[in-house]
Amino acid sequence: MGVPLLPAAIGPALGRLALGLDLLLVGLLVYGVLSLSEDRRTLTLARGFVVLLLANVVVQRVLQLQLLGFVLDKLAIGAAVALAVILQPELRRVLEALGSGRLVGRSVDGGGRPTAAIG
Repeated sequence: MGVPLLPAAIGPALGRLALGLDLLLVGLLVYGVLSLSEDRRTLTLARGFVVLLLANVVVQRVLQLQLLGFVLDKLAIGAAVALAVILQPELRRVLEALGSGRLVGRSVDGGGRPTAAIG
């Protein structure tokens, strides 16, 4: 048998660290997209979606309620599609900035007005 590269105690700690880093980066990405929106309702919708996802995790993994977990899972999928439709202008703005290389700093929109970009 080969010698393990990491001691048994370090492996799970690195896994938790990677999970924490992953969650942090996704949170920063979501914050960057939401910061482009000038509408407070957008933040409220995103917060409701996060609460739905957290409730889904608690129901399925902690409480192990399979039927309710199934319903919440399908509801989360529908909410994700609805959010994509509702947030279409913000997503379009981010994709345009990404395509033109204007993600950092300030840029100018089609009307000549400065707009905030991610960064």
